[in-house]
Amino acid sequence: LTKRLHNVYTDQESIIAERTEQLKEEYAKDRTILQAIHVGILVVDKEGVVLQTNPAAASLLKRTEKDLVKQLITNLLPMRKHEKTVSKTDHPVIQALKNREEISISPEAHLNVVLKNGATLPVKISVTPLIKNRRLLGAIVLFQDVTMERQMDYMKTDFITIASHHLRTPLSTIQWYLELLATEQKEGLTKDQ
Repeated sequence: LTKRLHNVYTDQESIIAERTEQLKEEYAKDRTILQAIHVGILVVDKEGVVLQTNPAAASLLKRTEKDLVKQLITNLLPMRKHEKTVSKTDHPVIQALKNREEISISPEAHLNVVLKNGATLPVKISVTPLIKNRRLLGAIVLFQDVTMERQMDYMKTDFITIASHHLRTPLSTIQWYLELLATEQKEGLTKDQ
């Protein structure tokens, strides 16, 4: 009996060691993927406290990874939308946790994260709740810098405004001359007119 228990224990020990090694490899792969992604990733608990992050999030927020962990998401990512401060209850992460629904906000929404130094960072954000067996565990927050996209949008708008102005000016002049000639038609138009 002792010999059988010893064999079972040895077998179980080798199975556990093998499984532990597999889990370590999976963790290393997952961590490498998280660090390689250039999108800010924050993992929050059901209260909105940051549990994990990636280097891209720290870089975008101009902080260290240690500064981000254990922070309340509404304090870490204060937001403005069209120059108005987004309240803590309307914060996308809090809304996703409250409603247990994925929230995705496009660059066209003009959402900005207010950085620690007061500067703003235009972002595109997506929040996915983590739910297991109907129990809310937290959420994954993905955010991306969309400064270039926003600048391109402003440049496009400026170009259209300038182009339409330059096209409209000659047309207005031609229209004015036609109106002037039409009023002078009573006396008859000269060959030059």
